[in-house]
Order: sequence, then C-alpha cells, then structure tokens
Amino acid sequence: MKKPLLFFLVLVTVTLMAFYITYVEKVPVAIQKDIAARAQERFQLANMSWVTAKVNGRHITLEGVAPSQKAIALAEEIAQVDGYASIDNKLTLAAPTPQITSKTEKFDYKLRISKSERKKVVLTGILNKNSHKLVVASSHRKYGRDNVTDKIKIQNVMTPDFVGQSVDLVMQQLDHFKKGSAEFNQFNFVLEGTFLANISNNNFKQKINEQTRARVVKVNLPIIRPPRHKPFRQRTEASIRRAEECFADFKRINVSSIRFNSASAVVKQSSYKILDKIVAVAKKCNEFNLQIHGHTDSAGSRAKNDELSYQRAFAIVKYLINKNVELNRLEAIGHGSRQPIASNRTKRGRAKNRRIELVTREQ
Repeated sequence: MKKPLLFFLVLVTVTLMAFYITYVEKVPVAIQKDIAARAQERFQLANMSWVTAKVNGRHITLEGVAPSQKAIALAEEIAQVDGYASIDNKLTLAAPTPQITSKTEKFDYKLRISKSERKKVVLTGILNKNSHKLVVASSHRKYGRDNVTDKIKIQNVMTPDFVGQSVDLVMQQLDHFKKGSAEFNQFNFVLEGTFLANISNNNFKQKINEQTRARVVKVNLPIIRPPRHKPFRQRTEASIRRAEECFADFKRINVSSIRFNSASAVVKQSSYKILDKIVAVAKKCNEFNLQIHGHTDSAGSRAKNDELSYQRAFAIVKYLINKNVELNRLEAIGHGSRQPIASNRTKRGRAKNRRIELVTREQ
C-alpha cells in the first residue's frame, strides 16, 4: 500500500507543478504585457512620451524625467489602468530650463541703429549670432570700425531674415539724416531723425516704404501705416461672387504638397510652381489677407519644432514678398507639433503632420 500511495502523491505533485507552470505562470505574463501596453498607450495619447511604464505582474513602475511636479502626479493618475495592483512612481523632476511659452518671447529680438551728427554709430538690442554678424559687418563697411560701438546682446532668439538682409539699405538711408535712428522690432521697421536740407521728406518716406516693405515706417514725427481696412462699402452681388471665386481659387491650391529640405526651412525647387499659384491668386484677389500656418510631426523637442514650423511658414511669406505680394497682407504662424491631423506613430501619419496650411481672410 505504501508504494502505490507514494506513487499517487508524486503524481499529484507533478500535476500541480505542471498546472502552475502552464497556467499560473503564463497567464500573469499575458496580463502583464496587456497592462504595460495599455498604460504606455495612454501616455502616448496624453503626449507624455517621456514616461516609461515597466510592469511586473500587476505592479507598475514609472520611470523618466518629468517637466513639472504636476506632470508627475498626472502620470500616476494616467497609469491607473484596469487590472493594475500598485504603482511605484520613480519619476524625477527635470532641471528648470527656459521655455518658449508665447509668441512674444519666441520673437523677442530687437535692433536699434543710432547715428549721431558726427557719424558715430551705436548698435543696441538682442539678436542671434548670424544676424549680429551681418549687422556689425554692414556698420563697419559704411562707417568704419572705429566709429561703431557694438552693444548688441547675442541670444538664441529668432530673428527674421529681412533684418540682416536690409541692413545695408538702412545704412544708406541713415546717410540722408543729420542724425537719426533705425529700429527693428517684430515685423516693424521704424526710421526717425532730422533730414538734411536737400532731402524731400515725402519722397524719402515713399522710397523707404517700398524698399523695406515694412508694416510701420516712421520718419520724423508722422507714422506711415498701410491701411488695414478699406472704407465700408455696400456688398453687391458682383463683389460677393468675386469673393466666392477667390475663396475657391485659394482652396484649389494644394499647399500641403509644398516640400522643404530635411530638417530645414529651405523650400524645394519642385514646390515653386505651387508658390507661384499662390502669388497669382493673391495678386488677383488683393482684398484678401493670407495666413501661412506651419506644422511639424512630433519628432524632436517642442521648442525646435515650434521654431522650424515658424521658419517654414516665414520662408513662404518671404517668397511671396519677393514676388511683390504686400507684407501687410501676410502673416506667418508656427504651431510646431501641437495640431496633428494623423497619428505620429506611423511614417505615413508623420508625413501628413508635416504640412503647410493657407488661411484666407477678406479685409
């Protein structure tokens, strides 16, 4: 009796071990993978890819570097998926870094060129490295190194290309003043000072407006502003029909096909035909203002995507300006990766999110 009983006990033990290995061990692995997948998916949807959820059984461990204390608490809430048992929050807080939080901070560049009666020039403001180099070189060429005082602060601010490109012109125009100053700020250009006796004030204002294409030009006291609104007039059937035709013409332009060099704001030459279509319609429909919206996918940092999307939109604005579309009708806006129209998880989705959009508004 002892041998059969011993054999029976061994058989039961082996059966229980096989059951444990087959079901008790394998089922938690499947549950574990499911919990990890669902937690990570929720983090992706919440745009919190900096969180890594590691799962052991039903226990979740959160790892990564969070941008704020509030984000750490939010991550723990998001990780509470169905089936979890406990959460070990090991997220750490990132060191504070300057963030681009608004359009004002993003484009917070300044440049002021002041010229005295003795032809001494003082440069002040905040520029990026490349623009600073252009401005200083132009000043030295015109007035000589000894007559130029450089007080510009070099910071990583976004400076529109037209600032550096138009400095030579500004230096030439300052020669027409007994003393004066030129100031760039945002998309504005302000010129003021005292004219020499043989200069026509009105002709000069017209010339500087045409050559700089600035939104605001100030000479002496008066300020010249391009008219933002036309006088009110009764809408006629003809004007309504024309507006509808213009909207339709703009809508037919496939701006989403505009392409740029990789990680760059340089428009590919193959896209010039599309830009020329925009120019043609913009000139025909000159009562419409245009907003150029730039978008990127989620690859890379948010700050770099914000900068790249704006620079791409502004590159199109520059192209239109060079084709004689008025600057006061144009606006460049960069959204970075904040407005996706497809999933950033796939190559096709990311390609759709890297796009340019055109918004038209009747003046």
